[in-house]
Amino acid sequence: MQRHVPKGVVSSISFLLCQLALQHGAAPTFVSAFDVSCAKWSRGRTAATNRAIISRRRGRTKSYSSNSASSDEEISGPSTKAAGTHASDDLLLDILSPSSEKKTDRIGPTQLAFVGDIVYELYVRCRYVWPSRRTTDLQSTVVNTVRAETQSKLLACMMKSFPFTDKEQSLLTRGRNASTGSRGRKRGKEWGTIYQDSTAFEALVGYVYMEDIDRCFEILDWIRSEQDEIDENEGIQAASASRSDSSQYNTFLDLLRPRSDCDVDRISPAQLAYVGDSVYEMLARNRYVWPTRRTADLHTKVVSVSRAETQAAICRTLISENRESAHQLELTAKELSILSRGRNAAGGSGGRNKQVKKAGRAQVDASMHQDAAALECLLAYTFITDAGRCHELLQWVSTELDAIDAG
Repeated sequence: MQRHVPKGVVSSISFLLCQLALQHGAAPTFVSAFDVSCAKWSRGRTAATNRAIISRRRGRTKSYSSNSASSDEEISGPSTKAAGTHASDDLLLDILSPSSEKKTDRIGPTQLAFVGDIVYELYVRCRYVWPSRRTTDLQSTVVNTVRAETQSKLLACMMKSFPFTDKEQSLLTRGRNASTGSRGRKRGKEWGTIYQDSTAFEALVGYVYMEDIDRCFEILDWIRSEQDEIDENEGIQAASASRSDSSQYNTFLDLLRPRSDCDVDRISPAQLAYVGDSVYEMLARNRYVWPTRRTADLHTKVVSVSRAETQAAICRTLISENRESAHQLELTAKELSILSRGRNAAGGSGGRNKQVKKAGRAQVDASMHQDAAALECLLAYTFITDAGRCHELLQWVSTELDAIDAG
């Protein structure tokens, strides 16, 4: 196991050894070469350590420096791009996950289901957002896939053929017992059971997402395979790959996002906002699920920071600070164009319909919904195309939410 040596220690050792070498008549060129070698070794060790830290935070066991390759080979070469991509994916997943201090076993099953619901929702929205289709058709397909009846049937299939562990079996039981199923019982005993199964399914997804991302990958990949067959039978075109093309899914984010041949520039702003809404919601739910709190309080908090007013305020701050160069998150011309497209595409009907009698207020509400849609468009675009940039944006959004929480 490699141990990290602080950079300052390496520099001090280098300086002392160089002084001793000069006192004993060493040539200056030797001293210079030695100092450069130490600096390279330090950078290589630091880069390897940072990658190992990112890997450990996601619960992986992969070692990035188990061989005896030189530091130059570790920080450059053919695998640099792939390593950088995986590092960006890990950072994005990290900010879309609860605090590293969380104790998952102390989070209640309904709170786990609250997180599992948005993980599954984001997966389904990304699955069907490409090939492009009418927004109403997209919403109808997604709703049909994530509704309680479909989840209940999916869980029944999993119970027959998916190898659950004892821990996962126990978690499913906790999820069923925690679900009151009040909405279902109003429609009969059968519906109560359906909602209990749905809660159990979402609790399982939430738990493995927090505790073991590789296991979450296995579960969602199994679900993807089943849904491929269902969609094929029903004639639904999805962005998910066929069984013969399943090799493209190497990481959890590969599975979560649309497939690699997705042309994001051909996705309408309204549909990008539909995906971005889930990205933002995923940030919010995972942000507040720990420390643990009552489900009602958790829901209220998430709703308060996810509403259009809050998103619009964050979007306006992002644009105004970018104009004033007040922060380091400088938006590119492409990103400013996406924000503009998002604003123009948002009809703002929700705001206009709320205040029919107050024209001034209706105008404010329409603008608010447009700004919220613009932020969601930008989050979706970066989530699909650039994990590193999406992480930077979400990190900035988190800073804004810190200020809101403090206020």
